[in-house]
Amino acid sequence: MSPQMVARVRDTQTGELVAPGVAGELEVQSPWRFLGYFRNAEATAKAITSDGFFRTGDVGQVRGDGSFIYETRAGDAMRLGGFLVSPGEIEDQLKSCAGVGDAQVVAVEIKGQARCAAFVIPDHGAPPTEAALIAHVRERLAGYKVPARIFFIDQFPVTESANGVKIQRARLRSMAMETIAADAKSR
Repeated sequence: MSPQMVARVRDTQTGELVAPGVAGELEVQSPWRFLGYFRNAEATAKAITSDGFFRTGDVGQVRGDGSFIYETRAGDAMRLGGFLVSPGEIEDQLKSCAGVGDAQVVAVEIKGQARCAAFVIPDHGAPPTEAALIAHVRERLAGYKVPARIFFIDQFPVTESANGVKIQRARLRSMAMETIAADAKSR
């Protein structure tokens, strides 16, 4: 990071600046930052704070030395247990398990509480069990990051675009909620 760049983090719910080590939306300021949208003062006002910081739309945290850690895009972040959580952190733990080819994690609501659900594509070996994957994550991450449910699927729903293939996270969220609701009714 350039010594001429300043990074800070803002709580996405309260709008207050947060201390180093706390996740929120990254804001940056430097001599080379984005100045504004061409002929769009309204969009520029939304992107730049009154004191000249650019709202990146990314979630991260500032370290004690002023550098920052990028975690995820703000739209992908989940609020679990009162904390902003990057799905990638949980996905990486799942993908480190034998038998897991790929994983995606989405936020769901279960009995009025924000939790996460995971979708796993098994690799070519013997697929792990849901219980084994949950135990693996539980050993490595905080309890609020442990998926409430893990679903095994053959492929993720995707949309092809000019920028490549995008995983339909909203569709995954709907799939999880439909199955969770159906399971609750059958009990």
